[in-house]
Amino acid sequence: MSRTNLLDITVRSRSNSMDDIPWKKRLQFVGHGRTRKSSPSNSDSSSGGPTSSSALEGFPGESSPAIVHCVSGAHESGVYLLVEVLIHCLEHNLDVDISKTLSMLRQQRMCLIKTIEQYRFVYSTIACYLQKSRLI
Repeated sequence: MSRTNLLDITVRSRSNSMDDIPWKKRLQFVGHGRTRKSSPSNSDSSSGGPTSSSALEGFPGESSPAIVHCVSGAHESGVYLLVEVLIHCLEHNLDVDISKTLSMLRQQRMCLIKTIEQYRFVYSTIACYLQKSRLI
């Protein structure tokens, strides 16, 4: 039996601009074993309340799911997902084929990359990553 701890949610928003068109990505991590950073207004974390690390101990071998969403549910999220998958492949010395990876992601969610500008953005982001990591 699996349980979800809804108190263990970290929301990270990142705004970026591509060709002066603003877009926003929101990434939510919902998982077991992660602790929230306490804020001064959150007195439960210091008193051992529901957000303490003892309440958030995870299940061994269970990985946390990641939920990535945008307003349309596909376009900007697709850019983020494609870049993340490609960087993961590069970091683990796996073959990287951007078009095949996009096709694989589109089998799960259609319309992930809407415009050619988004596709170019993915290529430029990967090229920038490779330069900064000194792989090219």
